Amino acid sequence: MVLSDEEKRLRHLQAMRKYQKKRLATDPKFKEKQYLANSTLQKKRFEPDGVNGKIKAKVFAHYSKVVSNNDIPVCACCGYSDIRFLSVDHIDGRKNLSVKEKKLNSHYLWKYLIKTGLPSGYQILCHNCNIAKGQEKYCPHQLDKMK
Repeated sequence: MVLSDEEKRLRHLQAMRKYQKKRLATDPKFKEKQYLANSTLQKKRFEPDGVNGKIKAKVFAHYSKVVSNNDIPVCACCGYSDIRFLSVDHIDGRKNLSVKEKKLNSHYLWKYLIKTGLPSGYQILCHNCNIAKGQEKYCPHQLDKMK
């Protein structure tokens, strides 16, 4: 009997659930150990030297070159440069994006941008400018520049 990919996936899930129930019954600290192991992995993924940290740095450096003419990521509006508070912004807003693009967030968006060749239509903004732009349709820094 040949199983389809979906049937294989379901059997694997059932086997995993059965194993986890058995482990929980025999080892009360199993869940805690799993949580600690996975939380450590998650933290490493987002460290600057981790996989997602390198992807983020590459994307941010590319889109920041327009503003700063170097690889240091900066906000396109106010020039803020702490990478922890920077994010990718859709210049034309989310309404013009495909359904797939609307569902992407953080590292999924970074991977998508690299996969599609770092297309135009995106910029790097600090969290304050990004939120202001989303709520007010413009950033207070742009208002100061218009005066």
